[in-house]
Amino acid sequence: MTEKKKILLLTTGGTIASVPGGEGLEPHRSDVMERELEQLRTYYEITVRDVMCLDSSNITPEEWQLIARQIFENRVGYDGIVVSHGTDTMAYTASATTFMLPNIDIPVVFTGSQLPL
Repeated sequence: MTEKKKILLLTTGGTIASVPGGEGLEPHRSDVMERELEQLRTYYEITVRDVMCLDSSNITPEEWQLIARQIFENRVGYDGIVVSHGTDTMAYTASATTFMLPNIDIPVVFTGSQLPL
């Protein structure tokens, strides 16, 4: 049997990890994501880490730096990193991260959703 690939999921909030709240959808920590990952764990070793819990419209260049730092510091020991992010500003964060980590040696994928899991 082949060894499972090791994937790190960094969560930042956004609609993908939101639940209904008093004033609409509210981002939550990784507990929302954890439930949905169980079937993928048959094929991959997945570690989940919460970086922040924000609506992506509130993510600023300071958060871009935090996300890039988390990717850089956690790249060793993983075959790939997935960043869950709100769709409103995901393109800006992904672009900034690309410039901050020009020679990253593993795949980094940003993903989000316009509907909660």
